[in-house]
Amino acid sequence: MHLSNPVAVIDIGTNSIKFIIAEKSEIGTMRILHQETIELRIGTGVSTQKLSFSNETMTRLITVLSNLKIKAEGFRAHTIRVVATSAVREANNQNELAQKINATLKIPLEILSGNDEAYHIGNAIHLDPKWKAAKTLNFIDLGGGSMECIKIHNHRIDQAISLPLGAVRLTELFFPDSDTVFKTNTISSIFSHVEKLVKESNLNLDPKIPLLGSGGAFFILQQNLKGKTHIQALEVLELAKKTGAESLENRIKKYNIPPKRADVFPIALCTLYAFMHTFNIEAFYPSTFNLKFGILKEMLQL
Repeated sequence: MHLSNPVAVIDIGTNSIKFIIAEKSEIGTMRILHQETIELRIGTGVSTQKLSFSNETMTRLITVLSNLKIKAEGFRAHTIRVVATSAVREANNQNELAQKINATLKIPLEILSGNDEAYHIGNAIHLDPKWKAAKTLNFIDLGGGSMECIKIHNHRIDQAISLPLGAVRLTELFFPDSDTVFKTNTISSIFSHVEKLVKESNLNLDPKIPLLGSGGAFFILQQNLKGKTHIQALEVLELAKKTGAESLENRIKKYNIPPKRADVFPIALCTLYAFMHTFNIEAFYPSTFNLKFGILKEMLQL
């Protein structure tokens, strides 16, 4: 039994497309019917000032979106929101992409600002049953183009900001030959860059407050640490160094990293560790409740 028709969210990120279908249950909770991630990196070049989607990229993206719309309708989810984040909001031809999506799918493309993205992620945090009762939390979501940082105080969003610290962006900047191994100064350069941008943002996190983190890299990290739910900062740094010291092929084979994420994975971990080190945070808790859940919460009026 359900109290609402199913709804769907398609989240167009820099590195992947996230798709989820859900409905409201008879007890007023969210029931997930289907979810999947499609590795389609549309944000190559996000570190430059001239990001522009080629016709080929837009065609591949729209093909994926069309297939996802058909799948959503197969679940009777006729209300679909398509949202886009860092890569699309920075692209020179974002309007052209939006027009093509609307013309093909008859669904408007919502291009979220960085702060709006962070706000929706913040609204998703208390859907995580492990943290539903927590009054005060810190949360980061590390994507391909940006990192969203959220402070929750008394169950309310106290601060929600977006920083240009995504894994694809920083890999392009500091590890362009990502099929090789780290150079001597790769890690220190990332540390300095992350610390600088975080301090300039005026974000101030209390290390005594639990830090939650979401993102594809965190899931892979957790897998490599045998499913740990409380991950130490030094464990993050250790795996960053180990994977960064391997070739792309060996990262895939030895650490079971998906081929389309193996190039950015070491940099993602370096970014996470640098962020934690900036605030003297010793550990974090992985969470799967990210942007798409915040959008669903709004759609289902939870």
